[in-house]
Amino acid sequence: MCIRDSSSTLRLYTNLIFLSLKLSSNEMIRYYIELISDILNEKEDEISFVLFNEIGNLLRQHKRQQDAITFYQKSKEIFNKLPQKQTKLDQLSVVYCNIANCYLELDNKNEYIEHTKRAVSILNSVYEENDQRIQTLYGKLYQTLSSVNLSLIH
Repeated sequence: MCIRDSSSTLRLYTNLIFLSLKLSSNEMIRYYIELISDILNEKEDEISFVLFNEIGNLLRQHKRQQDAITFYQKSKEIFNKLPQKQTKLDQLSVVYCNIANCYLELDNKNEYIEHTKRAVSILNSVYEENDQRIQTLYGKLYQTLSSVNLSLIH
């Protein structure tokens, strides 16, 4: 497959994943996920970083958290290879938040806490501590920690 036409091909496959999700066709979902992964792996760039994250979001919306985590992890791997990644750290924190939310939906609070802490740490390196994004993550983390402590008491 030529890289120059990969953008339209990716859009097509992403739409086919969406259709497969609507039809609950696991075989077709896996097939198109593999095709997209192959195309994106040919060129590890910022577009691939964003697309892996977006496909993870699509999968998460359809309650396929484990598949979504796989795509988010790949997005993180690509990020680490990007030049000038310092200017995109806020985008990486979004990926960590997405992973954290998947783990929360899977009722894995330990992984949720770890990934949320990592997102907060990244945002702390980019923004002032009183920035709203950081405060929001602290609030969510506090709520989760509170519910974990309450469940240990009962």
